[in-house]
Amino acid sequence: PPLTRPTPSRRARAFHMGDDDKAKEAEEAKALGNAAFKAKQYPEAVAHFATAIAADPKNHVLYSNRSAANAGMEEYKSALLDANKCIDLKPDWAKGHS
Repeated sequence: PPLTRPTPSRRARAFHMGDDDKAKEAEEAKALGNAAFKAKQYPEAVAHFATAIAADPKNHVLYSNRSAANAGMEEYKSALLDANKCIDLKPDWAKGHS
């Protein structure tokens, strides 16, 4: 029988993408996360922001957004971890401290 390759995970795909592709995936996932957040669909928002972070792990805004979504689910430990990561990446960004 022919060998089949497993479907790569989102993170694996993000790892092998070029910078432009990663930026595009991050922006698309961020937009989906923002829409889910506005609809108070916090678990979906967290998942979309996680996808965005996998594609662009140095983007402080993504951690801030995921922090807010985690707080919306009352997952305060996760929210604090993301808030701290946001501050680590961009300590002078005031919104990261709120």
